[in-house]
Amino acid sequence: MRGLGLASCRASSSSLNNLSQVQESFNQLKSSGESASKPKADRNHVSNVEASLRGNTPYSLDPQLRRANSASITSGPISANTCSKSIDHRYFSRILSRNDCFLLLNHDRSAKSIILNPQFVISILQNQENPLHSLKFYIWVSKIDPSFAKNQSVKAVLANCLYRKGPVLLSVELLKDIRNSGYRVNEDMLCVLIGSWGRLGLVKYCDEIFGQISFLGICPSTRLYNAVIDALIKSNSLDLAYLKFQQMSADNCKPDRFTYNILIHGVCRIGVMDEALRLVKQMEGLGFPPNVFTYTILIDGFLNAKRVDEAFRVLETMKARKLSPNEATIRAFIHGVFCCVAPIKAFELAIRFIEGEPVFRRLACDTLLCCLSNNNMAREAGALLGKLGKRGYLPQFNI
Repeated sequence: MRGLGLASCRASSSSLNNLSQVQESFNQLKSSGESASKPKADRNHVSNVEASLRGNTPYSLDPQLRRANSASITSGPISANTCSKSIDHRYFSRILSRNDCFLLLNHDRSAKSIILNPQFVISILQNQENPLHSLKFYIWVSKIDPSFAKNQSVKAVLANCLYRKGPVLLSVELLKDIRNSGYRVNEDMLCVLIGSWGRLGLVKYCDEIFGQISFLGICPSTRLYNAVIDALIKSNSLDLAYLKFQQMSADNCKPDRFTYNILIHGVCRIGVMDEALRLVKQMEGLGFPPNVFTYTILIDGFLNAKRVDEAFRVLETMKARKLSPNEATIRAFIHGVFCCVAPIKAFELAIRFIEGEPVFRRLACDTLLCCLSNNNMAREAGALLGKLGKRGYLPQFNI
């Protein structure tokens, strides 16, 4: 896809203004949706528990909006107050499979058939079998309301869809459809795509697309570099990630704390802790002091490298800098000691750690009990419960 063929993409004003054609297509979709849904009307009535297990938010359905096809989105506004079963995901799939999907979605919105909110958007994204449909809907909703493009929950759901059901590639045909409909690939969308390619191991494709982002009308930025470096590290391409890191200055992009944390995580994964410490010093020299995420990564790296003493020193450094560990720090340390030393020794180290972190004692004890259970250490678990029970500690029921 050299050059991506973007130069030939032009929006067709005639298709955008042909409202009668849009109405005809819309009516066809509606009629086909009604005929397809009638035989299965009873199966659409699911309980709130079933809806929540599928990732849908339970809604209440206005009785005035109930028709023969209660799942059709044309029966009334869909918002956070309406029932998830009123969202006909097959209807949206049919719309998003068409070349004029953006026109049809705009028509529904102009007719006030749908009301956008994060719950509605997430439900549509999650329930599309074709990940390309999820991407198209994200493009459309981001243009309608740019806040959805920044919504972390929406982006996380889209990223999981692209990873589990992907990959979705930026083909010439897809780019033409997007451009001809008056939309464009923006930085938010590209970061999500790059993340999915990294998780799927598409190293060469990720590198190739990043080298051609100018054809998408996007300029290199620190955020894009961070996305690419993270994707390459997730694909076990640390050398290429370092190469991108060195290229940042050529594009007038300065690394930030996120850049260094990503690289530190990459070297810690393979146990090169000396390089991790060098990156920490370099980061501090540029005015980016390590944060709790940096130290958590270091603790996990030292424990993976079976260097327990250094992990404790990192904890002491955090205390000296008045940085409190978070939940990830607690879990990383306790699980880490059980992975790198004998279980009895790990139990002793964990107790030592718990005594030094009274604020997170409950979480630490829950994690420790989980590790004791995994290592068949019933006697130690009983002794721990007996000791801590005198202090009013009760474990979580799911341990």
